[in-house]
Amino acid sequence: MIKFYWKTDSVFDYYPSFIFGKSTATHRWSILTSNDLSESTFISFISPYNWRYPPAEEFYEIIKELKLKHPHIKILAQWKDEIIQAPEHDDLHRVFKLLVENNIFDKSEILVFSPNINDSVVYKYFTHASYKFAPTHYMIPRIINREGHTDVHMKDDLYPNDDGRYFGTKPILENRIELPREKKILSSARKWNHYRGTFYEKLLTDYSHLINDDNIIRFYDFGTSDTLPSKFGKRTYYDLFPHNEPPEKLENELMQDCEEKYYEPLVENYLQSYVAVIHETCFPDFHELNNAEEQYFNQYHMTEKTLIPIASKCIIFTNSHHDFDVYLEKIGIKTFSHFFENMSLFEILDEINSWDMKKVKKFYDRDDVQEIIISNYNIWKKWMDVSYRDIQIQKELYDYIY
Repeated sequence: MIKFYWKTDSVFDYYPSFIFGKSTATHRWSILTSNDLSESTFISFISPYNWRYPPAEEFYEIIKELKLKHPHIKILAQWKDEIIQAPEHDDLHRVFKLLVENNIFDKSEILVFSPNINDSVVYKYFTHASYKFAPTHYMIPRIINREGHTDVHMKDDLYPNDDGRYFGTKPILENRIELPREKKILSSARKWNHYRGTFYEKLLTDYSHLINDDNIIRFYDFGTSDTLPSKFGKRTYYDLFPHNEPPEKLENELMQDCEEKYYEPLVENYLQSYVAVIHETCFPDFHELNNAEEQYFNQYHMTEKTLIPIASKCIIFTNSHHDFDVYLEKIGIKTFSHFFENMSLFEILDEINSWDMKKVKKFYDRDDVQEIIISNYNIWKKWMDVSYRDIQIQKELYDYIY
């Protein structure tokens, strides 16, 4: 039987939340964890680098000593965010680099789960799990309490009895919410990145007529700076989009302390919209800055930014790298750009915006459109099924071990 080594108040006190959920008071916890290394299969780690972990070189020595005593042990790691293959920027990656280059572990003995869906990325110091598991990181996410330095989970109150893995979509799963579609296009982004900034600047410059009462166009631009450079001067984009929620409804600049204040109305907006533009987390934007890190920047994430619109049965288009749709399709999610051949994203949105609501609904109700919408929805629904997800992950682990 596969077991995870766990020792409280140590560097080995992490347990993968997408396997164990929130609680240690479960039957699963009692049978799948052990405080005995001799009967354990995995030691587990998480990135961003846990505050309990020592500097990389010191951590390497700790794991090295453990491996020499227990040569059967393997590593399972979960990257909540991007895997940065430049060692000076990612301490956990640096630890694995030391372990493999010094022949303490073979790369096949280190299994990593991450949100990346680009299966062409080459990882030198570990084996990446199947890319279809990208959504698992957004089912039962863990966040760090900066004040207490303790692992806590996203708040339960996204909706009543929402345990955090739904991002406000649990009422959809339980058929408790039904809203009429009365908006044509929804485009919403919380934080700035290269693709989003470029998209919204072009929208404001060349397609400002898309900001109208038939659409919902939002951009909060919250990031590391509150005055990001743009064609419109050193000011925040926030002020330029009238559909943004008013500041008094937002908990803080990153909108993370109380994410339900962001997701609750957003889910309802998606349910009311026929078309959604997905602004995913991707890192191919800055190749020209440092080609040595190209493998890192070629990671394409699939997150709640995709899960919410497919749960809401929207027609989806992506604002991302040119081949992002290819990797989405590899894990079963299809977009709709093929219905608009030889048209750019803005040309597609402009075309749909020009239709009256009756024509939009007619297109939405087409059999070939609905077939894709339902297929995408069913992928989300399956991943919301705890039993289905557990079976898939357990199969992955057993295939990896045996």
